[in-house]
Amino acid sequence: MSKVFIVSEYVGAHQNSTGFFWSKIVNKIGAELGGVTVIYPGTDERSSFFESPKVKEVAFTSLKFNKNKLLLRVVGQFCQVMGFCWHILRNVKRNDVVLSGTNPALLLMVIPLLKLIKGFKWGVLVHDVFPENLIPAGIIKASSPVYPVINRLFSSIYNSAELLIVIGRDMQELVVGKVSKPSKVVFVPNWADEKEVFPVPRHTAPFLKELGWQEKVVFQFFGNIGRLQGIENILETIALVEDDRAAFIFIGDGALVAKVKEFVKNNPQKNVAYAGSIPLKDKNQGLAAGDVALITLEKGMLGLGVPSKAYFSLAADKPLLAVMDDDAEISRVIRENGVGWQCKPADPRALADVIATICNADLVALTGCSLAVFRENYAEDLALNKFYANVANLIGMNKV
Repeated sequence: MSKVFIVSEYVGAHQNSTGFFWSKIVNKIGAELGGVTVIYPGTDERSSFFESPKVKEVAFTSLKFNKNKLLLRVVGQFCQVMGFCWHILRNVKRNDVVLSGTNPALLLMVIPLLKLIKGFKWGVLVHDVFPENLIPAGIIKASSPVYPVINRLFSSIYNSAELLIVIGRDMQELVVGKVSKPSKVVFVPNWADEKEVFPVPRHTAPFLKELGWQEKVVFQFFGNIGRLQGIENILETIALVEDDRAAFIFIGDGALVAKVKEFVKNNPQKNVAYAGSIPLKDKNQGLAAGDVALITLEKGMLGLGVPSKAYFSLAADKPLLAVMDDDAEISRVIRENGVGWQCKPADPRALADVIATICNADLVALTGCSLAVFRENYAEDLALNKFYANVANLIGMNKV
């Protein structure tokens, strides 16, 4: 039977959200098939991420680099890709299956060439859609004469894969337009592990007592404070909010942390705080520090990404405030299930009005709604079973 290889920059459950999802996928496939090999850049902190004898780890030394610096990121990714290529060429045989993500982007561009050389089958877990996501990131303009060339290149890359697993229906609609065989594009939503993420009483959250916010309506941003998360829109909104009951807490790390810190320092009259980043093992305490989860994306991100934090917040029984396009995946989840509110991006005035509405809402009446929707639609077993069924089909085991 064909062997399955998973290649990813992150595979550790406690590294970040990408590592969390891949670690679950690795263990699921290893358990179902009796073995899986995972290829990844090693870390100094630990030599192994998996305890299962069904998971073979191939870790290689890679250059550390600052992801928030574009040049260093390119150089660092190039070094990583060299390591990935070496181990794929050494270990993967004809008709084996390679599963990868969409990052690092340079690896995504190289795998089709390796596929031609080795003759393996390729499945991609699409977390980011290139090159469209480079536009809101400010890396390239749609009007650039180079953009159509890059667009054709990535369409060719996506067509090279036998399986494309997307994490949003808006993303599915976008990717389907890039490939000649739409049936290869399969929607499998993100998820959370109910054993690891669960509701924790609000009064146990350390941040609220320290800030004196026990009686506030706390809007929480938890996760990557990056360029594509619409951070500036949130900050402009906070400046417009007049209701003193509204409070805002940022938990996480990313390229725009300095901007958040500067806003907090310059606006002492506002109920806004940056709590730093916390270990993933303490995520339940962090999630408990909010009444409403802020799930945001920059304008122009429709179909380009789905914030995984939304599923963690649902598992923690938090209503969502999605700041993104009407047809974005999380906007659809809210509209279909009544688990929160939605506002278009890049409109601080409109968002401030929604926040005012929420401050006057009966949030207690929503208790249990998000958790019920999570259990019915986004529990870990549901997503992993669907993911594995598509991988088994790719192998030829006809599970779909």
